[in-house]
Amino acid sequence: MRTRILLFLGWFFIPLIAFGQEGELQNAIRKLEKMFIETESYDGLYRYQLKAHPEKSYEVVIEETQDGKKGTSLTQYQVNLADLDTKVMGWRPKKEVVEMTLKTSQRQKFIGVTVDGVRENYTHEIVLFIYSPENARLIRNQVRECSELAVQVFNEEITIESLKTGFDWLQQNLNHQSASDGASEQMLHRPDQSQSILEVKVNGPDHFFGQRVNLSDLRSATVRLEVDGKSVSISAETEQRHKYVYREKDGEQENYGKVLDLQVRSIEQGRFARQVLKKTIHLAKEQQREQTTIITSIEEGAELLKGLAEIGEEQNKHTRQVFSGFCSCELRVEEGDASKNGGQGFWRFEFADLDHRSIKLHISGKTVSVKGKPLYKQPLIQHFREEELEKYVREISFLANDIEVAKMIEDVLIQMVSICRKSRVFSIADSATATQALDWIVKHIPNVTIGDTEYNQKVSCQESSDPCQLTFTQKETSSKKEMRELFEFTVSDMDDRKIDYAINGKELAIAVGATAKNKYVKHYENEEIAKYVSGFQIYLDDLALARNMIQAWKVLVKNCRK
Repeated sequence: MRTRILLFLGWFFIPLIAFGQEGELQNAIRKLEKMFIETESYDGLYRYQLKAHPEKSYEVVIEETQDGKKGTSLTQYQVNLADLDTKVMGWRPKKEVVEMTLKTSQRQKFIGVTVDGVRENYTHEIVLFIYSPENARLIRNQVRECSELAVQVFNEEITIESLKTGFDWLQQNLNHQSASDGASEQMLHRPDQSQSILEVKVNGPDHFFGQRVNLSDLRSATVRLEVDGKSVSISAETEQRHKYVYREKDGEQENYGKVLDLQVRSIEQGRFARQVLKKTIHLAKEQQREQTTIITSIEEGAELLKGLAEIGEEQNKHTRQVFSGFCSCELRVEEGDASKNGGQGFWRFEFADLDHRSIKLHISGKTVSVKGKPLYKQPLIQHFREEELEKYVREISFLANDIEVAKMIEDVLIQMVSICRKSRVFSIADSATATQALDWIVKHIPNVTIGDTEYNQKVSCQESSDPCQLTFTQKETSSKKEMRELFEFTVSDMDDRKIDYAINGKELAIAVGATAKNKYVKHYENEEIAKYVSGFQIYLDDLALARNMIQAWKVLVKNCRK
């Protein structure tokens, strides 16, 4: 929309005595007033008055009275001089007048328009009809001065020195805020004065809409004043566009969102609300850093997780989540509808096995959780269903009632990983000798049964008692076959970096491999010589045993390679 204005600044509603930058702005506006005269255009005679706010001179209302062939009409334009873009003020001769265009920064529709008492859509530009080119140059320079002063005055208008001050301003100014249709009412609430959570409720004649977000989760640089037709609002996005905004409609929870929306009454109120919200977000982040949950012991962290893991009724089912243990722990989930959800399941895992970098808050639709994965994405988490081991998995998931509980769970989990990793002790120390490592291996290699297959396993020295010349024997027996394998190898040919877990479904094993996958291992099948291979697997039935078995083999290899 192009708005044509022929300016005659008849009077200013400004106090006579002014001080500081506010006074400079008022004087600049008075000087601008004297530069305009009444102008007659090809489409009628225009009479104009400009009214500056008595306390906020940067807010100006221009009243246009047009006497034309179709009668007299009154148009009002409300503009904040601080919104004008001083770099794009241009003018050009047009018929009997000079046309000057003033635009808002980034072409934002911040100029309010009312025609004969009826509110119209906001616009982004005003067109002034000036008497002559010389007069246009003077006006352009003076408008620039007014706009620059207005920016300084406006930026100093509100001072938010504390988080409480910011919340109080938002509540006092945006509560009972009616939407543009005049039929909705907005209420802002801070449920806990010690936290930076903002709740927003909008009640309308046929709908209810709610939002809840921790302001520390928002990014101040994204706070925007939005104008859509006659409607004005401010919005802010979450950091990294995480879905951290709780949303509900007509009493039903909706999927979490990425944007907070607040209604404002006008462009003028929206400008201040934007400024206040930015500052309050900054203060909320400072407070959040001070409120980070810190644990000092395994016992303290475990006790916290017991409470945090509990969740309440979730829609039409009841889900109970129970955490137990310390560095070796169990997370059990009991669901009310066993026929649909498989009854109850639980996970067993070690905190020291998790990768602290993988522990993240996760949002999926309406569900909030904290997920973590083991180091190197190994499936080191046991998942049980109806007390039976179902399989080894690569992820653990803690459910949470809301974002704030999930944040605390995330903080505690990360710290538990660090504490438990520092306190972990292996059965074989790094300083053990080759003989000590081998003795432990020989003593602890088990015979295991996986499904209907039984594995009988043994490690022994070859002809001499040299711990670095070994034979591994493995007999596999099932209803379908019987196989006896024998592996002869020099331990120094093995690579300690190739000694790791080899897990598949329910099968738990460790792999012992040669350097660069070289086929250094002599292999026999049922007493018959077979092809050389690069390594072998040892089957186990306990994760703690597997962890220590890996450590023992690594110590043995390192000693034999010295």
